[in-house]
Amino acid sequence: MNVSHTKEGRGRRKLAAALLGFFSTCISVNVGAATLAEMSPEDRALLVNEMNASANTVGSKGLFYDDDPLPISISVSLDIEKNHVVVDMDERIGPRTEYAATEDLLDLIRFSILNQIDRIDGLRGVSFLFGGKPSTYWFPEPEPEPGPDPKQDDPHDGERIVEPTQLGRAPVVAISPGHGLYYNYRFKDWRPHRETTNGILEDDITPVMAGFLASALQSDRVAVHNFRPEQNVLVHSPSGQPWWRLGVRYLLEKELPDHPEIWHAFASSQISDRERNEDLRSRPLYANFLGADAFLHVHTNAHISAEARGARAIIHERGPDRRLAVNVLCSMRELIHSKDEFSSYPVPLQPLALVGKGENDHAKMPSVIVEVGFHTNPQDALLLRNKEFQGLAMRGVAKGYRLFREGKPCEDLAVKPVREAFGRVGHDVYFPVGLTGNPAFPVSVTSRVRNCSGHYCPSQWVRLFNQTELEKHRVSFLCIRSNLGKPVELSIDVRDDDGVAAKPATYKVVCGQ
Repeated sequence: MNVSHTKEGRGRRKLAAALLGFFSTCISVNVGAATLAEMSPEDRALLVNEMNASANTVGSKGLFYDDDPLPISISVSLDIEKNHVVVDMDERIGPRTEYAATEDLLDLIRFSILNQIDRIDGLRGVSFLFGGKPSTYWFPEPEPEPGPDPKQDDPHDGERIVEPTQLGRAPVVAISPGHGLYYNYRFKDWRPHRETTNGILEDDITPVMAGFLASALQSDRVAVHNFRPEQNVLVHSPSGQPWWRLGVRYLLEKELPDHPEIWHAFASSQISDRERNEDLRSRPLYANFLGADAFLHVHTNAHISAEARGARAIIHERGPDRRLAVNVLCSMRELIHSKDEFSSYPVPLQPLALVGKGENDHAKMPSVIVEVGFHTNPQDALLLRNKEFQGLAMRGVAKGYRLFREGKPCEDLAVKPVREAFGRVGHDVYFPVGLTGNPAFPVSVTSRVRNCSGHYCPSQWVRLFNQTELEKHRVSFLCIRSNLGKPVELSIDVRDDDGVAAKPATYKVVCGQ
């Protein structure tokens, strides 16, 4: 993610800090949350004027590129039919659309208009044009040769998704831990994309979290390609650093010397951070080469304000990408909140659709950038270093992919209610236990008599290892004479193997002679 933290980007960081005062204090008229179609023409015009003022405050400062410090002109418009914001920039940025510095610039612009886009109900995304043209005009898609296991049967239709079961093989997921060291030709050294903030270096912590994600996916019998595995501790001779710390393009240069179109996309460039740009570009091209079914990127987030916090998911607006991201966010929220100390951690319901994120834009499969938390926020930074939090968040991402793959919606885990039952003294009454949601087995089921204070307060506990056992299981209650004349209430509690507690249900029994 996002606001540059390298020496080369310090000018941009100073600019971001200077702009923060403007973003924090600018006064906008609150037109209320509504879709663009629901707004009046006057409200839409006001919104556009505010966004143009905020965005051009960023662009007018310049200093975004070493070889072009001039200001940038920005024009914001609205796509009413698609409920979408369009940001058009100077055409001279077009040849730089694949630069990491451009991605940082787009984030600054997006930050500058957050107050306005938050007032658009159901916003579908923000897209960026360069001289009225998309980034693909300036950088058409290369077509690398397929890898050793191409998806021969994949027709790559409009949504470009084929279920792995249709292909007769296990699903394949590519994992891209954010960033890594790259060589800077100006300073002639190896450096991370980001700087350490609140004790977090994004380049180094993302492989740790990706390890949890890889393990969780493999437990679901998914074939995983982790681009920066922590276990790769052999030393990369030119940098003197272990391979896991490096950007992906260096490993690809070693492993795929015959495919420079993947890892050396800017061969003719002379800018100092060209290998940083190649690293970002190489990741989706390699995922395409592998024929992956899904692409999951693990990042930490940054903001010019230390107050921003919580998880985010970023997509290129395509149907499968959005469905995957919604399931990932829902499952992350479910698992993170299963732990009381993490129960207030912010996880949104919907992803943010952005054009200009090359990691997503060039992927030929559903692709989601998962921003686990803000390393610029002290509270988030503490959690990002917490192993239990890391594990829950990544298991949530893995569960989200499993639900997406199986075509299931993410639902809250809850015990289904049942009708009141009638029983006779001396006989057992039996109840089925039905669940909504997608529990991780085994699950534990506990039944207790509510408001019981006597010597006989029966309870039952059982562990069920699969859906078949759950469907066969019955909670039993023995009617005794002391139960005559009043309904008996049983509390049914369920907790799954991820630690997610179901919303409990109350079963009622009326005992008679």
